[in-house]
Amino acid sequence: MKNLIATILALFISSLIFAQGANSTYSFNGTDDFVEVGAVDFGFTNQITIMGWIKWNIDPKTGEDWANIITNNSENSGDRGQFWIQHDKNNNKLEFALELTDGRRHLWSKTKVEQGVWMHFAATYDGSVQRFYINGIEEAHQNRNANIRAYQSDFVTRIGNWAAYNNGRHFNGDIDEISIWNRALSETEIRERMTRKLNVSDETGLLAYYQFDNFDAGVLIDEANNYNATVANNITALSTAPVGDESVYTYGGDELVLNSDDHIVRLSDFSGKPDGVHIYKVSEAPASLNTVSSDIVEIIDNYYWGVFVVGAKNNTNFRYEKSLTENTNIIINDSLTVASRNNVAGDWDLVDIFQNIADSTVSFYIDGAASHYEFILAKADPSILPIELLSFDVKAENDAVLIQWETASEINNEFFTIQRSADGENWEDIAYIDGAGNSNRVLSYEYMDYSPINGTAYYRLKQTDFDGAYETFNMLAVTIQNNIEIEISVYPNPVVSSLNVRNNQAIALEMQLTNAAGQALKIISIAGNDEQSVEMEHLPSGLYYLIAIDANGNKTSEKILKQ
Repeated sequence: MKNLIATILALFISSLIFAQGANSTYSFNGTDDFVEVGAVDFGFTNQITIMGWIKWNIDPKTGEDWANIITNNSENSGDRGQFWIQHDKNNNKLEFALELTDGRRHLWSKTKVEQGVWMHFAATYDGSVQRFYINGIEEAHQNRNANIRAYQSDFVTRIGNWAAYNNGRHFNGDIDEISIWNRALSETEIRERMTRKLNVSDETGLLAYYQFDNFDAGVLIDEANNYNATVANNITALSTAPVGDESVYTYGGDELVLNSDDHIVRLSDFSGKPDGVHIYKVSEAPASLNTVSSDIVEIIDNYYWGVFVVGAKNNTNFRYEKSLTENTNIIINDSLTVASRNNVAGDWDLVDIFQNIADSTVSFYIDGAASHYEFILAKADPSILPIELLSFDVKAENDAVLIQWETASEINNEFFTIQRSADGENWEDIAYIDGAGNSNRVLSYEYMDYSPINGTAYYRLKQTDFDGAYETFNMLAVTIQNNIEIEISVYPNPVVSSLNVRNNQAIALEMQLTNAAGQALKIISIAGNDEQSVEMEHLPSGLYYLIAIDANGNKTSEKILKQ
C-alpha cells in the first residue's frame, strides 16, 4: 500500500435536496417534454463539438425508437439538417450523424446504454475527421473532407426530441450539461471538462452551455449568454451527474491525486483494470443540516468529493485516504467515519469498512460495483455496531486457554474485555486488550489464560468504544482438567501492602505474580511447606493473579485484589 494523503471530505445535507456539482437536470418524460433552442444559426463552418451527460430513467428498449438527445434538423424533413445525436432504432447505442456538403454520415458508439447509468458523450469534427467519444474514450471515427452544411431557415435545434414534422423520438430520462462549440475539442480537452462545470469566461469557441440550473419563466438560460431556450414543461430534478467544480483524471494510470487549495485527495491501489478514473470536488452545500441516514449524527464540513469510473473490466476497488490535519475542529476518535453513496441511487450510507486512523489520517476502500461515488466525512451514531467480528475462538493449550479473535473493521473501538465464567451466567473480567480505534483491515488478537478454571469454563468477548458504549458477543466453552490439585494459601486478601504466600505442598513450587492482562510482574520460588512474603505496596490497585506450577507442570492460581 502506498502512503496516501488526503483531506476532509464532507457535506451539509438537506432532507429535501442535496447540493450537487451538477445541481439540477431536466428530466424528460418521454411523451411531451423537450427544450427548444430554436431556429438559430450557430455559424458552423468546418468544426463542431457537441457534448453532455445523459441517463435513461426507463429500460431504453421500451422507449420511443430513435430517442433524441440533441439535433439540428429541418422542421419539414427528418433528412435535412446539420447534426443528430440520438439513439439507434432499438435505443441500444448512441448515434452521431453529421451533414457536410458531401452528405450525411453516421457514427455509432460501442458502449451500450443502460437504464439508470450516466453516460457522457462528445461528438466532434475538425474539418478532416468525425469522431464520437463515450466517457472520454473515442469509440468511432471516420475521415471527412468538407464543410458543415450551411444553416437554413427551417433548421431547428431541439433537446429531448426532434423538430421534424411529426415531433417524435422523445427521450425518457435525464439530460444535463449540454454544450455546443464551433471548434473540435481534443480528447484531452474533453476529459478535462467531463466531470467539472465549464468556466464560460475561460472557454474558446463555446457557443451555448445549458446547465439546466437557471430557468426564468419557462426559459432555459444559456450560460454562454448567446442562445436562451424555451422548455415545453418546466420539470427539473436533482441531478446526480458526476460533475463538480474542479476535477482531475487518469486513463491508464494507477494513481490519481486532486490538489485543491490546502486539501489533497489521493486514489491508488486500483483493481478491476478501469480504462479511466476521475476525481471531482463539489464546493457547495445546502443550508439545512438534516441528514439522510439515521446513523449519521453530524456532518463535518460543507463540500464533498466524487469518483467516476470508466470502463472497468470488473468491479474496481480503490484505496481512498484523507488527512485530517487541516481541520482542527475534528476529534479523531469521536465516532469519526465516512458516508458514501452510489450516485446513481442517491442514498447516503456509512462506509462499512474503515481503516485504522494513524497520524490524523483516515482511509477506506471503494468497491467499484457501480460507475461513480460521492463521499462525506461524518460522525456516526455511537449505537451502531462498532466492530465487525470475523471470528472468536477458545481452545485448551496444555493447562492454559488460548483466546483468539479477528476483526474485519473497527469504528471508535477503545478496548476489548475478556470475560470468564464457571456457569455461563456469572462473569468476571480477566483481561483488557486495547482496540485499534478505527480500522478497515483484518486485525488479529489473542490472549493466554494461564490460570483457567479447572473443568469446564465459559469465555466471551466484550467490546467498549470511546464514549463507553459496549457490545457483548456470544460465549464459548472449553474444558481444562488438571490431574493433581496444587494447594497454596494467600493472605490477607484483599491486600494493602504485604501478601503472605504459603506452599502447602511437600515439594517446591515456582510461583508467578501477574497483572490482570497476564503480564508477569514477579517470580517466586517457595520450598515445600514453606511461606514467603510478597511486597505489593508499590503496585497500583486492581486485580492480580498468583500462579503456582510444580515440576510436573500442574498448576493452580489465586485471584488477589490489591487495594
